[in-house]
Amino acid sequence: MTEAMKKSHIERAELVAKRYKDVDEQLTVLQNFKTTLGAELMDLMEVLDVGKVDGVKVVDKTIVQPQSMGEIRKRFEDDNITDLFTVLVDADTTVENMRYVEGLQDTLIQKIKDRLHEEYKHTERGLKIDGR
Repeated sequence: MTEAMKKSHIERAELVAKRYKDVDEQLTVLQNFKTTLGAELMDLMEVLDVGKVDGVKVVDKTIVQPQSMGEIRKRFEDDNITDLFTVLVDADTTVENMRYVEGLQDTLIQKIKDRLHEEYKHTERGLKIDGR
């Protein structure tokens, strides 16, 4: 690649990076604004006792709460179906449970955490904006 081409690519990359950061900031502002408007609209709909306004309706979302493997096994204790479950381990919560619920030592916790990361980690490439 010639120096002129390299310089041109660097200038283009800097321009695209600036636009990327601007869009990221705008998305954050818009998401916060949407959340604020949504909360206000839900409050107004509750006061008015209506379930729908101008094509926007209140819906109940089912959220599955995180559960420990022990809780899952208890819930399905008469069934071997838990061997078929696929779970995503929340490492931070798992470490908290080991430390504060079970009182395990940090050295043991670190070994378990390292083993989980070693065997099950997946890395994806992405972009991160400095300071965000």
